[in-house]
Amino acid sequence: MSGARLARLFALAAVAASLAACGFRNVERVPPQEADTLKPESSITNAQLRDRMRIMAAHASRLEKILRQPTVSAADRKEVIVEIGAIDEIARGLSQEDARTVHPVLWKNIDRFREDVANAKLDAEKDPPNFFLAGTIAGSCSYCHGPDFGKVH
Repeated sequence: MSGARLARLFALAAVAASLAACGFRNVERVPPQEADTLKPESSITNAQLRDRMRIMAAHASRLEKILRQPTVSAADRKEVIVEIGAIDEIARGLSQEDARTVHPVLWKNIDRFREDVANAKLDAEKDPPNFFLAGTIAGSCSYCHGPDFGKVH
């Protein structure tokens, strides 16, 4: 098996493994009494959240498309880092919003997601790069939203 084919197989296996692992993760819960005292900087509407999630889905879709290629070139690697950075920027903004009532799962897990995104970017910047976490970032959308997560409804 060629190195490129093996790398592609590994990337696809990583996405599949991450999707399976996400379902069994011990998700941190914000106790109800603590949730009432959290004071984010602002509140977000359902429409605003949907718009930001669509933009993040577009970045995740492009990231997944790059990672599904048989080989990831130096230019592709730079694009992976750019896409991860864009996802991080949106996630950082969402972490500062009050999304408890609009999207409680996102609200409870945004810090963990941001940590995964930061580590994915660090791993993509390494020499040689490791795209395992980048695959989990791309796959995390489809875990909740299904395989068509990048399509605007």
